[in-house]
Amino acid sequence: MRQLYFFHDQAKTYIPIHDGLVIGRSKGDLHFKDDPLVSRQHCKFTISHGDVFVEDLGSTNPTRVNRVPLTPKRRRKLLINDVIKVGEQRLILTAQTQTTPTGTQDSTVFLAAPVDNGPPSTVSETSEPMTFMIENPEIHRRPSASWKPGAFEVRGMPAPTRSFSPLQILLHPIFLTCALGLTLWLLANS
Repeated sequence: MRQLYFFHDQAKTYIPIHDGLVIGRSKGDLHFKDDPLVSRQHCKFTISHGDVFVEDLGSTNPTRVNRVPLTPKRRRKLLINDVIKVGEQRLILTAQTQTTPTGTQDSTVFLAAPVDNGPPSTVSETSEPMTFMIENPEIHRRPSASWKPGAFEVRGMPAPTRSFSPLQILLHPIFLTCALGLTLWLLANS
């Protein structure tokens, strides 16, 4: 089995992962004693058939994977480049130690909403990051330093406020309206 690591984003160091690894403020294998948001025993990592799983141990501030809080006492499978947040500590799952992991901003996808309906809804964690943004002059956009007109990838946005499944996105009235408008425009201009 290949060795996996956590890249500790703040310290810029690699931490080897082993089955049963426990992170905490004062108990476990890896301590973050100066982080008040880390519980004494915060989370546990297990390895099964080459897959890495994380389990929140009932911490006061839940463990997050790609910005999504974990349900206590339930395992969640991790994928390479997943971002695990324990208190203020940001760990990135990687299989190598030669280069700093890239493209590991906590991926969040935003589905735009009309201005008069309030802020945009968000789409959060999936097994594969979904990266798209509907661009329309009539659509309200949240400001982001990384957003550029015409870009289909949005990174570093605020934490999700509401989650949607991919099917809910496809059936969302705004998405359907934009898809219909685009189809009509393409037909008219071809």
